[in-house]
Amino acid sequence: MTTHLKDTPLVQGTSYDWAEGFKRSLPVAMGYLPAGIAFGVLAQVAGIPVWATVMLSVVLYAGAAQYACIPMLSAGLPIGSMATNIAAINLRHIFYGMPLLQSLPQNKLAKTYCLFALTDETFSVMTSMPTELRQALILLG
Repeated sequence: MTTHLKDTPLVQGTSYDWAEGFKRSLPVAMGYLPAGIAFGVLAQVAGIPVWATVMLSVVLYAGAAQYACIPMLSAGLPIGSMATNIAAINLRHIFYGMPLLQSLPQNKLAKTYCLFALTDETFSVMTSMPTELRQALILLG
């Protein structure tokens, strides 16, 4: 998939932004579907109640950490140990955010949300784009 910025002018706030953002995020979304199903199956096999599996998916926005929680919950580890492990797993996001800082919105709330919502997949997609396109697509300008 190639985007030619020289051929297509970017007008922020247009339907082009939405269409381009959707087109670029669709492969990422399609990858989340089987990962979510696999997580649900593994949690069920591990004996984690359905409500706890749903809560993990809602509260813990980190796929690797969710998968790591399955054996920790099954073993009955204390919350502090799980939190320490999750923090260690998610330290990589500090380094993911650095190259994107200049492309993020200036508004503190929007910037905070963008950093919170950053995943391995979105980092990969965003860093493969030219800076101008990145800035237009992050929270749609």
